[in-house]
Amino acid sequence: MGPDPINYMLTISDLVLLIPGADIGIFLTVPIKLVFFVGGTAFLLTTGMLLIRKPYRGVVLLPVITLLFPHFGDNLTVSLNANLVLLILITIALFWNDRVYIPRRYLATLTVLIAAGLFAGMRMIFEYSFSKTVLSFGYFFQWLLYITLPIIIVSHLTSLSPERRQAVKQTVVIAIFAASGVIVIHLLTVQLDLLPAIAGGEKVTLGGRRLRTFWAQGPNVVGFFLVIQILLTGAFALSLTLRKRYYIACGGYILLCGSLLPFTYSRSALVALVTGGLVFTLVRPRVIIPPVVFTCITAIMMLPANIQDRYLVNLFKYHYIQPLGQSLPVGPLHKRIALWISHLQRFNEQLILGNGFFVTHMDNTYLTLLVGSGVVGLMLTLYLFAQFITDCVGTFLCCRIENNRFNSGLALGTVAIFVGFLSWGLFSEVFARWRILGIIFLLIGLTLEQGWRPLGTDTA
Repeated sequence: MGPDPINYMLTISDLVLLIPGADIGIFLTVPIKLVFFVGGTAFLLTTGMLLIRKPYRGVVLLPVITLLFPHFGDNLTVSLNANLVLLILITIALFWNDRVYIPRRYLATLTVLIAAGLFAGMRMIFEYSFSKTVLSFGYFFQWLLYITLPIIIVSHLTSLSPERRQAVKQTVVIAIFAASGVIVIHLLTVQLDLLPAIAGGEKVTLGGRRLRTFWAQGPNVVGFFLVIQILLTGAFALSLTLRKRYYIACGGYILLCGSLLPFTYSRSALVALVTGGLVFTLVRPRVIIPPVVFTCITAIMMLPANIQDRYLVNLFKYHYIQPLGQSLPVGPLHKRIALWISHLQRFNEQLILGNGFFVTHMDNTYLTLLVGSGVVGLMLTLYLFAQFITDCVGTFLCCRIENNRFNSGLALGTVAIFVGFLSWGLFSEVFARWRILGIIFLLIGLTLEQGWRPLGTDTA
């Protein structure tokens, strides 16, 4: 019996996903191979022509592609990641036009990390199926592109004049908010039952649907996307000197995103919001803490009963953890803990270099790295993340002293978002979350440009 033909066909409705909720009611189908060939060729040629002479254009285009590029239906066997394609084009354009600047400590870390990952991947060839090995190499390659994206962005911006450099950074931030605004508006219309969500995402639980947009990555990703909006908007509101109406607009946008967040039912996103918000309290405690406490108490009282149950009830309920043979007060984490313990037994097989990148799925970024990349891969990744945070904090402090309000706001928001991202990784695997990764590492690159610039160049 041959394969189901639906896996190889694409409806016209799938092609209009850039307009969330659009449904033109036409059932005409075209071969999926033709769509990918024509669309992919046009995308590569158009983007390549834009980047060859002025590669920094790709940096501006990245948030739009990351957030608004459509997902081609769950029924397809091939998933197109335009974000990844754009990253590759940006990298090629960089080496074609510019001189790459990489701080030595990052170069050494990335070199060892790549070598360790390739070694573990080569060993997979003899222990796992060909398809699983190829998948592992694919995820590893994608992860490397994202964690090196800040270096690529810094190198692109360094080649520009100070005025053009600052203009590009401001344009990128505007592009992020513009593309994000489209998603937030669509989420609001979905919540109000004005438009469908389109993408399948995760299954509905607890008697209520989980809020999602046209992405296929599900409500947990949507939840963290809303966290990014809250933290980035709050950072600029704290740093910039704005007119009263702009402060009101920022507050309204934060309240809108915050009111949508509970309907994603994402507890991990709520954890990320709390940990990221702690960064603000360290900077402006008297301004942040009172309104946040008041807002949280009010929100808890106003939330529907099923959402209150999701976030508040049975947080410390005892559950029996079979691998441990005892009950613990871990509440909703009992299934994850059992999964973590069962998979950690594989860690003993390859302590140093791991069993192969993303060879297991554990709903925990760090345990997945530990089992897949060993102690070496985990420690190098954590060291790289620690350097990102310390350098971003250093950029924030320098810009604050220099009264550079835009760059200090950008740095503050980046630190808060990345701290939230690290806590989000405790309950989620982030390696394939390209709707989120593109924005996060883009913000890190924009922030580090201020501190990574080679000695002797102008400062903005």
